[in-house]
Amino acid sequence: MKKTVSVLMFVGCSLLCSAQNDTVVAVENPMNTGTTLYMGINHPLIIAVSGIPANKIKVRVSTVHNEKITGGNGKYTIYIPDSCNCSFRTDMTISILTDDGKEKNIATRQFDVRPLPVKAYFAGKTGKDSASVSMIKAAQGVLPVVEHRNEGDKFTVTSFDIILQTKNGSKTISQNTFYLSNEQKDLIATAKPGDVLLIDKIMVKYPDGK
Repeated sequence: MKKTVSVLMFVGCSLLCSAQNDTVVAVENPMNTGTTLYMGINHPLIIAVSGIPANKIKVRVSTVHNEKITGGNGKYTIYIPDSCNCSFRTDMTISILTDDGKEKNIATRQFDVRPLPVKAYFAGKTGKDSASVSMIKAAQGVLPVVEHRNEGDKFTVTSFDIILQTKNGSKTISQNTFYLSNEQKDLIATAKPGDVLLIDKIMVKYPDGK
């Protein structure tokens, strides 16, 4: 899902184990986010059960929020669509196939699901950091900054607004890509010390194309 973030500038491996009836269940999170899953990206998980072959392990997740799990033989990927600006919990059930072909539930894991934190990078700064007039005027565009991501994940800014606030008022110019338009550059060129430059309504496309 496209996310909206803003920049305000004045002219900056988890392993979960448990034992049940002498059976150890280990859930490894290579992204090192512990029991937290972020919406809109794939989360790899490695699951092992002591004394049980990987091909005998079955994993399911709640589907209340359209959660999906793929994979097998101990290596899985959980994906939760970015459907809301909210947080919730989801359950993952781990079971094994017994000798008679039946499934036996042996563990349940609960994960906190949150929106993925996305920051915008402009003029060498993020958030509400101050930047010099020369840095602001030299900027070429807006880039997304994502801390929790898989190698190869691509996040792209698809649109944003430039707002220059001066003592005489404010002016807004929109752009439908990640780089500054000539009109936006011309507006920034008029900035003076004490003015406030706001990069607003930044829309970011996630790796899933949404």
